[in-house]
Amino acid sequence: CALPILIFTDRIIVDVFSVKGKGNRKRLPVFYNSINAYLEEMEIAMAEIWDVYDENANRTGRVMERGVPRSGDYMLCVHIYLYTPDGKFLVQKRAMNKESHPGEWDVTGGAVLSGEESIDGAIRETQEELGIKLDKSELFFAGRLKKKKNFTDIYFVKKNFDLNDCLLQKEEVEEVKLVGYDEMIELALNSRRRDQEYIGILKGAVKKIQENGI
Repeated sequence: CALPILIFTDRIIVDVFSVKGKGNRKRLPVFYNSINAYLEEMEIAMAEIWDVYDENANRTGRVMERGVPRSGDYMLCVHIYLYTPDGKFLVQKRAMNKESHPGEWDVTGGAVLSGEESIDGAIRETQEELGIKLDKSELFFAGRLKKKKNFTDIYFVKKNFDLNDCLLQKEEVEEVKLVGYDEMIELALNSRRRDQEYIGILKGAVKKIQENGI
């Protein structure tokens, strides 16, 4: 189990704890600017309960806390590609305090919570990270990708918005920008190192969008 030790100073809160278990991993000290910042992160962490899926993307009836699924188990993630009527795609820079890929450019996304459907998770993640509200009717499902530990559902959303409309979740997103199709594909290939199957889903979705005026 994890036993938090809080050290209060006049300027910061230090959260230090070790995690007993596999590998006896230890968490290094984490620094917070205020008690509110600490409580906000703890609330987010406590809310991150995920359904466990089998290799065929069926719910097993079990749940897990935020982390890496054990062998044979899968989690469900969503990626959301927001694009404007003139064909510009929103990309976001991951916050520097993120455990994985800090400071890298990416797209909106995250894990689907326990009890959520994929599309509901996509709507929630978009509102949490960007402050942009979506309706189910606006989401175009591009495809599902199976990886070693997760399934990723990819959505495209045509939305008339401005970057000034975005209310960023600072714990997740440092900044946002709009890029063209070529730069979006380049980012997926090189910055996030997506594989060819993933890139194929993106290109196929954009082709359908162009052909059908989605």
